[in-house]
Amino acid sequence: MVSDLRTTIEEARSILAAPPDYFGTGWPLAVCLLARQALEETVEQYWDRVDQPMNRTSMTHQLLCIPTLEVDAQSLFSLWSRLSEWCHYRAVHAEPTSAELESLLADIENGVASLR
Repeated sequence: MVSDLRTTIEEARSILAAPPDYFGTGWPLAVCLLARQALEETVEQYWDRVDQPMNRTSMTHQLLCIPTLEVDAQSLFSLWSRLSEWCHYRAVHAEPTSAELESLLADIENGVASLR
């Protein structure tokens, strides 16, 4: 089921603002996963409208093939890469801070605005 970008981002912000106890210390990962889901689904919806065969390629290719007149594809790719890195958190990496996560959510909303 494809979710609405705004709903997914609001859910991520809700977790960020008041992490439920059941997440324990894993709430940053939940926020990252929701943010990445919002970004990926918006990109996939864009390609559904523009060129459906692109949805059969990797997310890397989908992001980098977005025409530069539509949006800054490099910035979206950078956001997605950072999210992917945080989603595959390893003990040697620092978790993202609340401020970093909030900034990232705003960047996603702003970055995909022209794709919707």
